[in-house]
Amino acid sequence: IAYKTTAYTSYIVGALSFSFVFYLLILLLIFTRRKDASFMARQVKYASKKISEEEADKMSLQLQKLMKDEMLFQDSNIKLSDIAERLKVLPHTLSQLINDNLGKNFTVFINEYRINLAKNLIKENTHLKLEAIGYDCGFNSKSAFYSAFKKITGMTPAQFKEKESLIKSWIINRYSWF
Repeated sequence: IAYKTTAYTSYIVGALSFSFVFYLLILLLIFTRRKDASFMARQVKYASKKISEEEADKMSLQLQKLMKDEMLFQDSNIKLSDIAERLKVLPHTLSQLINDNLGKNFTVFINEYRINLAKNLIKENTHLKLEAIGYDCGFNSKSAFYSAFKKITGMTPAQFKEKESLIKSWIINRYSWF
């Protein structure tokens, strides 16, 4: 192709072009066959230090109890190391528990507790502003609260509040004859 497409070429251009394409195809073939190469393989997190099911269940219960009793998630500056210290475990062990056994990352784990509290506050306190509820639950900003709420519940806090008020009014109207 190189010999035919250029006006003035020497015989060597065709050979060089062929060699370049040939070696490129060989390299491509080698790398597609070697999918187990260490630089291409996905490493499994914590593969060598798996937490036993019994220990994971025990730690999960302790973690849930700690989160419900002390409501650490309301602290907007809470870190994984702070919770690990309270549980008397290493931070990487707690991270492994949350990632592998609970199937989420630390941020999602904390935000789920915050959103559950926010949902309860929205249901109980119709006079509070949504932004104030977000700050009370441990969020640093209105946008962080709204995006986490929507990600977890599938609706914004305002939509949730409207839905709850409709449900309350329906219940009141339905059973007002008692």
